[in-house]
Amino acid sequence: VAQAMARLDLQFGRDIGFVGFDDPDWASLIGPGLSTISQPTDEIGRTAANCLIERLKGLDSAPRQLLLPGELVVRGSSLRVGD
Repeated sequence: VAQAMARLDLQFGRDIGFVGFDDPDWASLIGPGLSTISQPTDEIGRTAANCLIERLKGLDSAPRQLLLPGELVVRGSSLRVGD
């Protein structure tokens, strides 16, 4: 996507809004900075381990859905035109 945009003289944040996923370390280093959705990876790991331990001990056999909050990290790739 970035290569095609460069060929067309388009820029993230100026011409096209773009949001990535997982907030990698390099997201703040490219272009105007890549806006991302950051995941609570430590909490995901702890929760998964606890669920597995409960299942192994026979404490919880019912499937369940857990929702852990992500965080929008706003950088230059998703600024509104005129900001």
